[in-house]
Amino acid sequence: MTEKTYRWTFTIIATIAGIFINFGFNHLAIYILHVPLFLDTIGTVTLTFLCGWIPGLVCALATTLIDSILSGFFLQLPTLYVICAFFAVFISYKFKRYIFNTDMVIVRICYLFILAMIMCVAISVLGGIIDTICTTYSDFKSTYPVASDFFKANFIKLGLSQLSTNIISRFPINIIDRLLTSFISYALTIFVCSFEKNKKEEE
Repeated sequence: MTEKTYRWTFTIIATIAGIFINFGFNHLAIYILHVPLFLDTIGTVTLTFLCGWIPGLVCALATTLIDSILSGFFLQLPTLYVICAFFAVFISYKFKRYIFNTDMVIVRICYLFILAMIMCVAISVLGGIIDTICTTYSDFKSTYPVASDFFKANFIKLGLSQLSTNIISRFPINIIDRLLTSFISYALTIFVCSFEKNKKEEE
């Protein structure tokens, strides 16, 4: 097998695995651990670290489309949430070279923390805006508990607007969610790279 064929094969398999990882961790958080977290872009960020932004976008789009079909909102307004996943891809790709171009663990941890915080802020804002659009112009109701809904009632009692509530209610969730996403994606990337390296050495 040529190097080019190997890379194409690896990317296709990794993309499919990334989609399963997204659904797997999301299912784990919601239905097994019953914690108010999304954890639905771990596979996407891992794939971006491994293969670049194009496979990452494909994984993000495929995950959203499959979820929309399973949940009954195919090509409806909630599909706009893919924008959050797209942002996670681009910012992860930007940080990729900083994270993996240093051998200092503490520096990598710092970059991963910064990546998580940037994703937290941006995805909270984007998700809040999209949530407001969906609740205003769409009748779709999620069939499973949405992580940010856990905090919405408390913020509405403070007299905040719908948009402000939808954005702010995401911050407590996304701080933890994005930290877990960044570090788990990093750990999975290191694992896959080590596995590949050992496999090549054996050959």
